[in-house]
Amino acid sequence: MDELRLLKKTDYNQLYDLRRECFPILTKKQEDFAMKYYYDEINWYGMFSKEFLISVIWIKPMELTFNNTLIMAGGIGSVATNPLYRNKGYSKRLINHALTIMNKRGYVLSSLAPFLTSFYEKFGYSNTLSFYELTYQMKQLSYLEKKVVNDDGTVELTKKLVKARRNFSKRYNLYCQRDNKLMASYVQSFYEKGYKIKAIKDSGYVIYKEKKNDIFISEIVYNDFTILEELLAYIYNVYKNKENIVIITPPDSLIIDNIKSDCESIKLIQDKMSKILDVKRMLVISDFPENIVINIDGISYIKRNNQCIITTKKAAIRFTIQGFTQYILGVKSLLELQFTKQIIINNLGNISITTKTLFENEVY
Repeated sequence: MDELRLLKKTDYNQLYDLRRECFPILTKKQEDFAMKYYYDEINWYGMFSKEFLISVIWIKPMELTFNNTLIMAGGIGSVATNPLYRNKGYSKRLINHALTIMNKRGYVLSSLAPFLTSFYEKFGYSNTLSFYELTYQMKQLSYLEKKVVNDDGTVELTKKLVKARRNFSKRYNLYCQRDNKLMASYVQSFYEKGYKIKAIKDSGYVIYKEKKNDIFISEIVYNDFTILEELLAYIYNVYKNKENIVIITPPDSLIIDNIKSDCESIKLIQDKMSKILDVKRMLVISDFPENIVINIDGISYIKRNNQCIITTKKAAIRFTIQGFTQYILGVKSLLELQFTKQIIINNLGNISITTKTLFENEVY
């Protein structure tokens, strides 16, 4: 008889083996780190057949900022099924269970990095962000050679990074925050993978790795473009003999506009999908105008006096949950959603709805 339950410490060895089987790209060192820092008895669920772990899912609790409001969200990760038990619906059961758990916890949003977009669309997720790999020739940053790099080595690195991320999150919505403890483990994970970290005061930092002819930047956070230039200037002045600098785009992607050279190449490396779980909460804290009745997958809502209620009134707009997620997160406009038939607009009268671009940054 198959059983769905929380994983216990006694299941960790099976979890370790299953992840190594399903994700061969993970090294033993990475898995050892995951066992030390990420395995717990709260957020990992598995399908068992006679106490044999055959499928697993991880709910990753997160704290995000949306319109200057902190919200709880859940990342979906490590979805894996033993090859001998695939195509039997185990992952589907675990995802539905995870959505139920996240709703009970009051999470407002859920995000994930899909292995197959069409699979997660069945659960209401939609594409909300793409990460790109930008490649520049190192000599293209030569204009930064004389840039002064301000530094303050007296503050603990973890504290610098926490403050830099929090300041950044105030400017960009849905940027995942980390407390000191989580950031410390995050930093440690990069060190164990051979990365280096350079922080400028508490205004920004860059996490990077030296490769044979290149410098690979995994994460770059900056509170203004002066700090961005200082971080890039540091990389150039220390590693100017390298051939290329490869950068994973930060969430705002404005880095492309602030490097005074064209990219040698731009490569898509990861899509991200999201789903709004708490429609009422998201409407209240969003910029969506009041007194407009909207219908989302058959349920009508109206935002009024900074509250949101379910109503029986006729809807002015009908969304799918995918369309609603993409609209509220600033991914697509109403016109774009109309074109892809994800919304039906009945009557907005003279009301004009505008949206602003929002950003997310966390890959699971």
